[in-house]
Amino acid sequence: MNIKDKSILILGSSVTYGDGGVSFAELMGEEYGCKVVKEAVSGTTLADVNENSYVSRLKKVALNQKFDLCICQISTNDSWKKVPFEKTKEAVYFIIDYVRKNWACPIAFYSGTYFESEGYKETVQWFFDNKKSLGIYLLDMFFDEKFNDISDEQRKKYMKDHVHPTVTGYREWWLPRFKELCDSVNEIIYTNIAGLRDPFIFLHAGVYYAYGTDAVYGDWNNTKWGCYVNESGKLYGEWVKYEGELYIRPDNAEKNFWAPEVYKVGDNFYMIATYYSSKTSHRGCSILKADSPLGPFKEITNGHVTPKNKDSIDGTLYFDDKGQPYMIFVDEWSSAPDKIGRMDVAPLSDDLTHFTREPVELFRADDAPWADGVVTDGCFMYKSENGELLMLWSNFNDNNYCEGVSRSKSGDVYGPWIHDEKLLFSKEISGEYDGGHGMVFTDLEGGLWLSLHSPNHPNEKTEERTLLISLSEENGTLK
Repeated sequence: MNIKDKSILILGSSVTYGDGGVSFAELMGEEYGCKVVKEAVSGTTLADVNENSYVSRLKKVALNQKFDLCICQISTNDSWKKVPFEKTKEAVYFIIDYVRKNWACPIAFYSGTYFESEGYKETVQWFFDNKKSLGIYLLDMFFDEKFNDISDEQRKKYMKDHVHPTVTGYREWWLPRFKELCDSVNEIIYTNIAGLRDPFIFLHAGVYYAYGTDAVYGDWNNTKWGCYVNESGKLYGEWVKYEGELYIRPDNAEKNFWAPEVYKVGDNFYMIATYYSSKTSHRGCSILKADSPLGPFKEITNGHVTPKNKDSIDGTLYFDDKGQPYMIFVDEWSSAPDKIGRMDVAPLSDDLTHFTREPVELFRADDAPWADGVVTDGCFMYKSENGELLMLWSNFNDNNYCEGVSRSKSGDVYGPWIHDEKLLFSKEISGEYDGGHGMVFTDLEGGLWLSLHSPNHPNEKTEERTLLISLSEENGTLK
């Protein structure tokens, strides 16, 4: 984020208050041209233990103010005052939720530099371990050994004591790190959407909808087509799970309710989705129709539109330059004689109720140089600014789920398709987690984003989240 002319709320205690009232907060405004609202009282805690706590003071900030970013100090006082850690965590959850609901802006937490304190060490470690599930940015100056490796002379110059910097310390030592923090904001948004695989973002009338596979990880039979709604107009806003009747269960739909995508065609809304049919004993793709993004969607294809004698999943909709609709879908590895997944395409009727020709194979999972798995997951079509037709899809690389890009040499949906060697998203690229089944969308401000679920295999420390990753496009390449 370029913070010039941006409004930033900074919440903290003595380290945020600064040396004689001057800290990195004032220096950010001076150096980078942002408007800073600083709410800092020395000796206060994150936990809501009195009227000066972070929580209490946050509630007093005028809601009619608009903020582009909130930065919150990880207070040393909670551990020093032996506040139960559960109360501190409760305050953190409240602050994140309050900022998200009232200002729909990103929130970052920052730690102080290293000093001997087991309590503070454990607190910062908790933030580090949970930053993704919390949906926050984190400036960790505590565990950064290289950052803390300064001479005794520098330390005397930069620090008043083992916790509080001097004005010079703020300016010369800390300020560049806060600039790096701000620059990283908007690169990746960790939404509050948990447990929704295959996320598909749809924007209509200023409202964001996130459709996907609503699942408890590992239980792929008892899934639902789910939806979260964000009415804030900002991607950082709160995503609320829709609990109404999103769809009418199709006849013979038994299980494997996977990967719904929603499109507006004319005056109606269409959902492309997967389910397992008790009639055919196969997974397949179907099309449902509604007059609202929240449904209820009702099937119009009389069962699967894809071949009924094999497994097909993850259908996506594409219109060519002449307005001809196509479904591109996964010819699943589970039905293939050689157990290698394919990607297929077939033209649809104008009313989207049936294929007008038999499907054609586009490529195999093992055609891509980066792929070392047998799956062809989550296809999505994207027309670049220079007119190239791209397909995003997922497989595995080095045993980690990832997102790749293929492109049609002819510009036509039938290809031939060639495969970019460089991945769009992977564990190696992110530096932390794998992820995939992505799609590309444009936000209200015209920004380009990649949506995907990550990590593909959640654990007790890291739950699966919908990630939104800022993209740019150059000469037909997404990056």
